[in-house]
Amino acid sequence: MNENHSLRFEGGTAMKEFVTEHQSPYLDLSAEVTEILYRGKSDFQDILVADTKEFGRMLVLDGVFQTSIKDEFIYHESIVHIPLFLHPNPKHVLIIGGGDGGAAREA
Repeated sequence: MNENHSLRFEGGTAMKEFVTEHQSPYLDLSAEVTEILYRGKSDFQDILVADTKEFGRMLVLDGVFQTSIKDEFIYHESIVHIPLFLHPNPKHVLIIGGGDGGAAREA
């Protein structure tokens, strides 16, 4: 278990599992986990995919929350809608990267 995924006790004897992103020495963000779907390590980063109570399915890379079912639209709408609204007649788009498909969905 890496330092960004922790178990702790709350409410007496009930054990709850959390994934935690350490923002600064004074701030941690934690989400309660219902199930760890994948935990592994690539040549480049630690990878965790978990279902959480608040955010749904969440991707965590090197202990940093990347995206989740509940909030991914905020990122994708921002990077797609603004440029499309500024163009007078968009007919074609080029998406470089976009591995999760969210930008393509919004375009």
